[in-house]
Amino acid sequence: MAKAYSFFDLRVSKEELERELPNIRELAKIPSNLEILLTEVKDLKENKVDPDLLSFIRENGVHATFPSKYKHLMATSKPTKMANLRYILEANNHNGTVEDAGEELSYVTNQIYSRYGNGEPFTVAILGKIDGQYLIHE
Repeated sequence: MAKAYSFFDLRVSKEELERELPNIRELAKIPSNLEILLTEVKDLKENKVDPDLLSFIRENGVHATFPSKYKHLMATSKPTKMANLRYILEANNHNGTVEDAGEELSYVTNQIYSRYGNGEPFTVAILGKIDGQYLIHE
């Protein structure tokens, strides 16, 4: 099974995201065979998550994407460790590749930001394990 992950940070409750995820899936035209799970990063359990994933998110950071009205903040922006972001979406693709799962997650994550981002800077990283290594989906 191919897995991809979207780590992101937004000011919206988990309950709101869970309630709207079916609508967001529909808007993003996500295939029904792609399972998507929402978890708060703080709730990841050491014994239930790939240790390589935990190591990767603890060691690697991502920069926020800045809408034009916040471009002045880019110069002083520092990367945020993925382990310090709020949410993780996990996509399990039973019939496709990691790249396919990552692409679908990018659509879902963009819809979530469109709905809840309020034009604020957005920190997101989409990644998957390819050939034994976690890579950020560009």
